[in-house]
Amino acid sequence: MLVTPCSSVTWHAVGDPSAILELLEPIVSIGKKRSTGEGHVLRWEVELAGDLDDFTAGHLHPDGTLGRPSPLSCRARAGGDVLDGGRGRAGIRPPYMHPTRQHQLALPALLSS
Repeated sequence: MLVTPCSSVTWHAVGDPSAILELLEPIVSIGKKRSTGEGHVLRWEVELAGDLDDFTAGHLHPDGTLGRPSPLSCRARAGGDVLDGGRGRAGIRPPYMHPTRQHQLALPALLSS
């Protein structure tokens, strides 16, 4: 099994920080293989990022590239200066791989590590 250890994970969200923290606190692990101890969460920190608008928080990676499969109308809203991973078929809602959920979407950009 491949495991990628990391000291932190960052997500952007839109909402009330205290309500988001209340939702997160009961979650003690994330990802696959939780029953074998992988993905254990040591703590949750929720910080207000006042410089993000709803679109940026919901669609873009912290580096400003497209961060999720998005309908072409959403991609157009991002403007031409946002890097993406091209076009392809993908799902937006679960079950992601079911043919009825597949649409032509703008794919996320690969993050450089």
